[in-house]
Amino acid sequence: MDTKPQDMTQSISNESKVQFVTNRDSKPEKQMRTIAIIVAAGVGQRTGCVLPKQFMHFGDKMMVQWSIDYFKSDSRFDEVILVHSPNIASNIYNTLQENKGLHFVIGGDTRSESCCNGLEYANKLGADFVFIHDAARPGIDTQTIDRLFNALEAGSDGAVPAISLADALWLTNATTGNLSASIDRTKKVRVQTPQAFRLDLLVKAYSGRVLGSQIADDAEIAIDALMKIATVEGTYYLDKITYQSDFDRMKNLLCGPEVKQNRIGFGYDAHKFGSGDFVTLCGVKIPHDHGLIGHSDADVAWHALVDAILGALAEGDIGRAFPPTEAKWRGASSEIFLEFAAKRVAARGGKIANIDITIICEAPKISPNNAALVGSTARVCGIPEELVNIKATTTEQMGFTGRKEGIAAQALVNISF
Repeated sequence: MDTKPQDMTQSISNESKVQFVTNRDSKPEKQMRTIAIIVAAGVGQRTGCVLPKQFMHFGDKMMVQWSIDYFKSDSRFDEVILVHSPNIASNIYNTLQENKGLHFVIGGDTRSESCCNGLEYANKLGADFVFIHDAARPGIDTQTIDRLFNALEAGSDGAVPAISLADALWLTNATTGNLSASIDRTKKVRVQTPQAFRLDLLVKAYSGRVLGSQIADDAEIAIDALMKIATVEGTYYLDKITYQSDFDRMKNLLCGPEVKQNRIGFGYDAHKFGSGDFVTLCGVKIPHDHGLIGHSDADVAWHALVDAILGALAEGDIGRAFPPTEAKWRGASSEIFLEFAAKRVAARGGKIANIDITIICEAPKISPNNAALVGSTARVCGIPEELVNIKATTTEQMGFTGRKEGIAAQALVNISF
């Protein structure tokens, strides 16, 4: 991993007791300072994602970047600390380092340990208030932050955003999963983050405490230490992304419905006849009294399709991807070219919505082989056969195809994103 700042805190084991060095008393009188701590050290196993969810792409940027951008843009926050796993990927870490002035702290094995490490670092920086926020809640809004500051300024030791429960609450049978007893939801709330506290009191609450996975959040530690914690109105924008299904729901809420994009590509190719006893069309060898001349296998239909796909992606044409000047493509199967184009669609996050190919020739007859041509094309593109249409036409004996000098093909592809 790339070199990280030298003044990071170290991970604290599950059974260790927290010890803070308090230096606030020695500081001179100054304006109130506030530090934001973004907790991003979790692995996010419940989402089923390869990466921890906080580092997944969300909207137009990395999920954790939403929180970083908010706290760095709100002038009420003097410093922003990011608590991350010691195993963070170097490319992600390097990207996050582009945030000038962002402090990096290594987290622990549990959320409470990670918060503790962030608090210790914040205490060294010196502040009056601290806001602790989960990176998996990208929807921070100014109104909620206003309410939290108001609660602190009104004399509360801390404040948390909370939402009243609207749904019925039930207990379930641990064995069968059936409903067993209803729960009175009166005075019960869902607590969110950011959670705001007086830094000195939260430091004292953490000090000497054995931390473990059973601690729900910082508010629990604060309440156990008899701190006065207020609740302010929360918002559904601050809901936590926990499961895979939460991604689309929160994207729609924060970014609006995703606008689908469709791109159309058109391709054309032609090859003249030469000696041979078959022609290759859509990867299928069709008996004929001539063959087609080309640097590769001269599959005119798939060459047109590859050009259509690359055109829709604005990635040039088949000649750029597979130059005919290169000997390695001499006699090559056009399946290689089409497979490459299909993989480029997937790499760009697209799907082939439909394909329409027109083969232009007097001979051979295409219709007896149509099913084989459709099946071969669908297989290589990785799409259902019903999305592929292949047809043939003649030019009424006009032009080079009408004179039986060769075969031409046109292809149209629709790619959705």
